[in-house]
Amino acid sequence: MGHPWWYILYNVAIWAVCFLFTYSKVRNGRAESLITTRDDKRGIKFLFVLFLMYSLFTFFGGDNARYEYFATEDYLDTSRDFRGIEPLYAFIAGFVGGNFLLWKLVVYGVALLTTYLTLKRLNALNFVSLFAFTLYALVSYGTTRGVLAYSIYLLGITFISSPKFILKLLGVLFAIVSISAHSSMMLPVFLLPLMFLKLDRGKIWIMILMFPLLLLLFNQLYPYLFTNQDLLDTQTGYKLGVYTEEADTVGTGSSLLLSLRLVLDYVAIIMGLYYSLKADSKGLLPKAVTYSVRIVFFVFYVAMLIRFSNMQGGEFISTRYVTLIPFLLYVSWPFMLNKKSVFTKQSQNIFVAISILNTAVLLFMLTYYSYLGR
Repeated sequence: MGHPWWYILYNVAIWAVCFLFTYSKVRNGRAESLITTRDDKRGIKFLFVLFLMYSLFTFFGGDNARYEYFATEDYLDTSRDFRGIEPLYAFIAGFVGGNFLLWKLVVYGVALLTTYLTLKRLNALNFVSLFAFTLYALVSYGTTRGVLAYSIYLLGITFISSPKFILKLLGVLFAIVSISAHSSMMLPVFLLPLMFLKLDRGKIWIMILMFPLLLLLFNQLYPYLFTNQDLLDTQTGYKLGVYTEEADTVGTGSSLLLSLRLVLDYVAIIMGLYYSLKADSKGLLPKAVTYSVRIVFFVFYVAMLIRFSNMQGGEFISTRYVTLIPFLLYVSWPFMLNKKSVFTKQSQNIFVAISILNTAVLLFMLTYYSYLGR
């Protein structure tokens, strides 16, 4: 804490190197093949080292300063109301003796290792997946603990898609464990059974047309959440109370820059979901990625119900769920990019350009606000 504002250029520079390196591979048409040559394997190792270096040393906002205080001192305080962080991270802090660098190494090192294993299991350890990871996920590494939960959940889905029953059980266990890494994962875990529902165009249109009716139903039912003491006693219930009772202080922001970033985020996510669903309808996605895309659709649907409901703080809560979507969606990229049945050349260029612009605006915003807060 207390670093000069320009230290953020360290993170910007690493992100830029990862982006340019993966983008050059994608542009050269080598992205769809598995990593087989020695140079390619070295390139993958190089990227993951950069990902880790980005995560360990973070010089901009997010929750980094809060995590540093938590991992060095606050983890000794057992008051959940004070910290709002899952007990898993207090355990890790105690395990590493309150060393913040080691705490980050465990949290983000495990998240990256899990990501590596997930891509291996998907047969998608290539430069397209890492290009998408750079665009969709990398910026959050080092500043949010949620990435550990997302990576565990995604690995769980790869096991659920296995034909072996014991591996399916292991996958469900991984998904449930992800809640201990971030309480927001309770919704994706709750939605797991819906991954087996095939989302063709007809079903999607039915759900869109039913949205007003389901919104009315949701407005009638959500107040009962706040009368369920068992839920309120959980970490999820605690945060739900904070987000609704303090909606004015945890909002998404109203500046022009923040608004632009939010619009771009929604556009990039909606486009990514649309093309992923299209690829799924064409039979281009492996089963695990299909499951992930379906869950993303239902997470987005529920988030929109919350967004347009009467729930206090609904806009903020829905945004929280929408912003976890890219971490589950980026794995569809290797199976749909450069597929003529999914994209025209123009639509693909627009999709990739918006995804790049979205992250570029975020990095500019982080740098700008770091400068203002110098």
